[in-house]
Parts: sequence; structure tokens; C-alpha cells
Amino acid sequence: MKKSYYLMLLIISFLVSSYVYPQDLIPPSNFVATSDSNQVNLSWELPFDSIAGQVPTNLSSFNIYRNDSLLISCGAQTTSMSFVSFNGLQYYSLTAVYDLTPYGFPGQFGESGIAGPDTLIVAYGFPLPFSETWSSSTLSTQLWTAEQGWYVDNLSGFNWPDVKFDGTAGYVNYNRSLESYWINPTSITSTSPYSIYLEFDLRLIDQSGSGSEKLDVEVWDGSAWYPEFTYANTGTQIWQHEKLDISVRSKHHAFKFRFRASGIHSTGIDAWFIDNIHIYSHLNLYPPTNLNAYWYGNPQNDVLLTWTLPQGSGTPSEYVLDDNSAENGWAISPGYDSWLGNEFDVNDVGKLVSADVYWQSNSASGGETVTIDVFNNNFELVGSSEPFVPMSDSWQTIYLPDINLDGNFIMMVHWNMLAGQTNYLGSDEDGPNVQANKEWYYDGNAWAHLTDYGYNPCVFLIRAYALLGDSKKDTLLSTGLTQSKKGSITPLNANSSGRDSGCINSIAQTALPGYTDSPCELLGYNIYHMLIQSFLGQWDTICPWTLIGTAQSQASQYIENDVFGGIYAFYRITALYNEGESEFSNVDWVIPEGIENIPVTGIKCYPNPADDKLHIATQGKVKEVMIHDTFGRLLNKKELNEDTDAVLETSRLCPNVYFVELVLKDCSHVTWKVVVNH
Repeated sequence: MKKSYYLMLLIISFLVSSYVYPQDLIPPSNFVATSDSNQVNLSWELPFDSIAGQVPTNLSSFNIYRNDSLLISCGAQTTSMSFVSFNGLQYYSLTAVYDLTPYGFPGQFGESGIAGPDTLIVAYGFPLPFSETWSSSTLSTQLWTAEQGWYVDNLSGFNWPDVKFDGTAGYVNYNRSLESYWINPTSITSTSPYSIYLEFDLRLIDQSGSGSEKLDVEVWDGSAWYPEFTYANTGTQIWQHEKLDISVRSKHHAFKFRFRASGIHSTGIDAWFIDNIHIYSHLNLYPPTNLNAYWYGNPQNDVLLTWTLPQGSGTPSEYVLDDNSAENGWAISPGYDSWLGNEFDVNDVGKLVSADVYWQSNSASGGETVTIDVFNNNFELVGSSEPFVPMSDSWQTIYLPDINLDGNFIMMVHWNMLAGQTNYLGSDEDGPNVQANKEWYYDGNAWAHLTDYGYNPCVFLIRAYALLGDSKKDTLLSTGLTQSKKGSITPLNANSSGRDSGCINSIAQTALPGYTDSPCELLGYNIYHMLIQSFLGQWDTICPWTLIGTAQSQASQYIENDVFGGIYAFYRITALYNEGESEFSNVDWVIPEGIENIPVTGIKCYPNPADDKLHIATQGKVKEVMIHDTFGRLLNKKELNEDTDAVLETSRLCPNVYFVELVLKDCSHVTWKVVVNH
């Protein structure tokens, strides 16, 4: 028995010692993936055996993987490879393949450890801005793909020709699309927040008014079609201009868009017509808001202007719960839809602009992507990042699309039914905020803490960055969110690394490739005024819009000294950024002394702000009503022959500030300031 035992042990020992592990096989080095338009370029260096002083003689070939799937194999002397690829986020990795004969396994081959992955975004297509006016009279010029029913119509159009979906052919339960070629926005190099807009002119000739025949505008982000807007046949529609913000699905990567006609029976319409398509980017250089003008000083011949700081500007603030060490790490298991993250108890108001996340490496991870999701005080999702691939043993900065911050929030990493494993989200188990139990686990139904499953209390290595506005309050660590959402404990679909990373190096600002949004630098403000004089209903501009001064970036007021008496002084301001000047703020003004805002008892002007109509309760004292713009131009006029109230149509006026002038029956004039806001 004793000899048999020793023999068995020797056999087991031989089998274990004879196994060839991937780490025993030398991988290639300096693996790099780059892209040029639709071409991917890979390069690497041959494996080198430092003991033998040469490339291993049993090197057989290389395997190239894209998104965890074998793409191609190449010869043992190959050190580069180029090929045409599809649009979208991709990650590439490389292994060396060896003949295992020298290890006692003739006819067998083994792969080394992985070189990579190296992540890149492949983007090609028409650059921005993109326009289509159908002037070529064909769909092929700009590579449109049209299903049956769509064609260029040379006999009509906003400025003929246009493109048309013809419903008279009688399609039943139909679904027909006009699809663009790829649009590539990656040439946008601005570091300021920006938006991408789709504009076009649309016309419908309706036959039934059924509402069941529809036109959908959709964007393809590389993985799925997403709806942007739906139009239905609720009546014939003349040409009207449409403007859609498609930024969420189109920024930072190539995309396509389409117009999709669908319905029960196409004879419910005659046709949909589309013309003058335009896609472009627009820098979000936010203007100041809530501009107000007041008479000021003693005597009151100065004008005080006050305003609110632009959206996206403010005081930077960082929220940190960890102590810069990771005693453990966590990741959601493949195939599950769950979140891990931190609760931040603050009393601030502003915008969340980025997150820093620390990841522990996981040798089994591939190129699976996750997102940063932010939930508010009511456990409601309020914003998400673009998908990104976690890095290894490193801090990673992920930019956010200016998510509203108003008090407590939860910032989490979202694993969404991934096919493979990811790196581990670092967790701090011995820092000063650990016992407060600020970490959360959410499986889409119930919220819980890791301590509910018997694990150590912790906080995750997730840090939030915000820009706080002028309504900033003191940062406050409180007792926590209400746990009304905490349901019965469900199974924990996560696994831990069980590894202590110790003290971590300083944060490296590493963003998602191609994702460039960050707050631009606010330099200051430009102050403009316009002076108008009124006499017996005649308006004279004595000074057009003129730059009168500047203010520093953190200022929120400005004083114009010694303003002429007896005039209307109008003001508007802009914000100056390192990339340009914003649009104008709202307009406000001061009224000459002696003119009251409600000059006649009983007369009322409502609502203010107005939408499509403005009502004047005249009390029988008014014979004429006029509305003027800020340049003094007469826009609408109505004579009252009887003691009736007046209704002015304002639906076609642009949102702005206007004068309502009343001519009373005693021939005197009174004026109101009215805001139109649709």
C-alpha cells in the first residue's frame, strides 16, 4: 500500500509539473492598435527569450482577437497587420502561438498570455457639417439606402427637388426606411461641451387623419436604432422646419440616421416630403441667465445689472469617500444586470461633470464595456456616461454629460448583461467613511448593502467631480438617503477579487477614447446696451446695441453710471470663453422716470410671460393696442371700436421681451414690458 501510494503521488506530480501554463509562453510586446478612417493598424514586437537571447524557436504564429473573438491568424515573423473594419468601439488583443513539442507534447500547440487589449474607436463617413438638398436628383450621390416607396421627386420640394415617401402605392402593415451613410463627428476637436443637431424641412399631404401612418426619425449608434421623434398623420401639414438634438446617440463616434415610414395602410396618406437636411455641431457656450436691470444710486441715475452664472460654470468641487487604498475589489458576474457604487450626501447645487474610478486588474477580463450611472435622492436614474472599457490597476477619468446636481446622489458603475468578465471596482475597507455604509448594490429591483450579505463594510473607489453654481451650499455628510427603496434581500450577483492593492498612485486623467467634453474656461462677460426714446408713440433709437463694458468671470453684477434720463435703456450680456463668445442673455431694461409699470387702475395685461396670446383687460379706457420689439418696430396693432377687451396674437413672435403700448381715449400713452416665452 505504501509503495502504491508513493507511485500514485509521483504520477500526479509528473502530470502537474508537465502542464504548460500560458504564462510560461512568452507573449508579444509593445502591442499597439490605431485607426485611420475605416482602416485598423496593429503593430507589435516579436517575443524575446531573455535567457536564450533570441526569439523562441518554437514560435508558430500569432492570433489576433477583436472584441474577444478570433479575427485572424498570421505568421511567426509578422509584426504588423492592417485591415478594413466597421465603425464603433473596438478592442484588440494578441497572443503568440507555440509548438509544444519541446515541452513533451508533440503535435500540440498552446497560446501565450494576452498582449492588450488596446481599445480604439473606429470612425469614418461624411464629416460634419453634412447637408443634403437633393440637388443631384439622385439618392446615390451621398450613398443613401432607400427601401421601396422612397425616391427623389423633381417636381416638388421646399426648394425643389425633395425626397418623398409615396403612400399611394397601397403598402399594408409596412415599414420602409430611407437610411443615410455613416456620419463621422470625430473631427470635432473642441474641449468644450457641444451638441449635434439634425435639421430638415418636413411636409405631409394627409388623406385620412387616422394617426396610424407615421414617420420616425431614428439614429444608429453602432449597435441599435434609437428613436428621436415620431410624426403621425393627424392632418395635412405645410412645409415646416424641424430641429432635433441627437447628441446622446451621435457624439464621439460615427453614426447613421434614417427616416422610417410605417403604418397600417399607406393610402391613409398621399406622401411624406423631406428637404434641406442639415447635421452640424454647436458649441454649448452657455450665456448668463436671469439678467435684471434696476435704477441705482443717489440720485438714481445709474443702472445696476445682476445675473446668474452660465450653466456649466461655477466652483469646482470634488467628492471623495475613500482613503486612496483598495483592500478589495468587486465586479458583477457575467450575464447579470446590476450596479455597484457610492452614496454621496451633499447639499450642493450644480452639475456633475466627471467621475474617477479605480480598477483592480482581472486576468480573465476582456473588452466588456460598462457605464457610470447617477441616481438622485429618490433613487431615480438622472444621467449616464458613454460606455467605456475599465483599465487595469489604474485610476480612470470618465466624463459625464453635465448631469444636474441638487443634493444627495448615488454614483454607480453599471454592468449590463455582459458576456464576459471585467476588471474589479476597487473598494476601501479601512478608511474613515467605511463604517457609514455608503456603498450600494442594486439589481434593478432592490437596493442593498454588501454588509447585508455578510461582507465587510466599504466604500468604492469612485470619486465625483462637480461645478457648483451661485446657489452653492456647504458640503455636508449626513446620515444618508431614505432606505424606502431597500427591498427584500436578493442574491448577490457579484464576485470579489480578494486582493489588497494597498496605497494607490495619484490619479491619472485617462478619459474614454474620443470623449472630449469638459467644462470650458469662463473668462468674463461683455455688457451691451441700446437706448430708445419715445414721444407720442414714435420710437427713435438714439444708440443701437453697443458694447459698453466687461466684467470678470466670477462677477454677477455691473453698474452703468450716469444713464440719460427720459429714455428706455435696454441691456443684454454675453459670456466670454476661451473658445468664443456665447449667445446673448435675456433682455431687460429700465423705464424712464415718470412712466409707471401699471399706469392706469383696472387695466390688466396677462399672462406675463405670454405664450400664444396676450390679453388686455381695457376697462373701456383703451382705443388702440400696439406691440413693439426692442428696436421699436411695430409688430401688431389693434383698434378697439367698442368697450371690449383686446387679444393680441403672439404665437409667431420669437421668445423675447416686447413693449405693449396702449393709446387711451384721452390720447395719452402707457407702456408695459411683456415677455413672450413659448
